[in-house]
Order: sequence, then C-alpha cells, then structure tokens
Amino acid sequence: MQDLFNALKALYQTHDSEIAKSSIRTIEEAEVTDPMLKPQWDPLCNLVAGLKAEELTLSLTSLVLKYMKELHWRKAVSGKLPAYYSDKMAAVELIGPTGMFHNSTGKLGFFLQAPGVYYPSHWHPAEELYYVLNGTSGWSVDDDPLTSCQPETWIHHRSLQPHTMETYQEPLLALWTWSGDLSIDGYEIKET
Repeated sequence: MQDLFNALKALYQTHDSEIAKSSIRTIEEAEVTDPMLKPQWDPLCNLVAGLKAEELTLSLTSLVLKYMKELHWRKAVSGKLPAYYSDKMAAVELIGPTGMFHNSTGKLGFFLQAPGVYYPSHWHPAEELYYVLNGTSGWSVDDDPLTSCQPETWIHHRSLQPHTMETYQEPLLALWTWSGDLSIDGYEIKET
C-alpha cells in the first residue's frame, strides 16, 4: 500500500492548510508495517468497486479501488448515527488510534455514501478536511444552503462546525482526515 500512502501525501501537499500539514505528519508517523485490522467488506463498496478506469477523474481513486478489498470498511459513525443513515454509509479509518495502521495524533481514511442520501447537520470536536474522489454531491456548513461539489474539491470543517452532505445520482467516495480532538464522544447530529 506504499503507493497509496505516497499518493495521499502528494495530495495533501497541494492544500495549504495546517490540517493538510498535520495529515502528512499522520501518514509519515503511522506504523505501517502490519495492519491492526483485517480486511472487511461492506456491501456499499459494490457501488464504486465496479467503476472502470475511464469513468474515474482521479488516479488516487484508482488506487483506492485497487486496495478496496484490503481495507477495513465499517458502518460510518457506528453507534452514534441512527441505522437508517449509517446503513447507507461506510468508512475506513486507514490511519488513526483505532485504524488499520496506528497513529495516536491524527486520523484519515475513506468515506462512502450511497446515492440519494441526505446526511443531516452534524458536528464533532475534530477539525475535518474532505477531498471528493468520486460523485457530485451537495455540502453545507453552518446551515447554509447546499453547494454542489465535484470530484477534486476540498471541503473544510472547523471543530464543532455544523455540516451537511447530500448525494445525488452517484455514490460519494471521499478522503477524510481529522485533526485535534479525535474523540467521537462529542459527535452530535441534528435530525430533521
């Protein structure tokens, strides 16, 4: 997976922010010898696993798909998000305190959301940076109207900043990173 880690570092080098610099350190300081978690498939992965190279806009997406079956996919925000949302979302903590590869000071991984899903306003103590790999989707911060985001879009959320995501006809595949307070204890969702 070293090619994936190298591609992630190169991508974060294109974003001039403290959280991107922190993400590079998270990758460099991770213990990437043997994964702490075994591969685990989520049925939602079938939504993107069949994408063909000509359908992809980013080479990083090709690398994610290359390693998709070696990643530990799980329901997103398990235990904090009601099942009628989490059943339509899957995530990988590639690097982090409870991730496939250990790092206690940062988290990063991949997020998958099925088409036609509204993820209501939610917030958490961690600062968060997303990078859209596949799928046009709507994003909102601070209860502003949704803005359409294409692949290759960065989305930044400050600590405790409410944000919303909505998928349209395509599944969303995104890279995410957390910095600061990595605890899930402060996660909150405003159900509508």
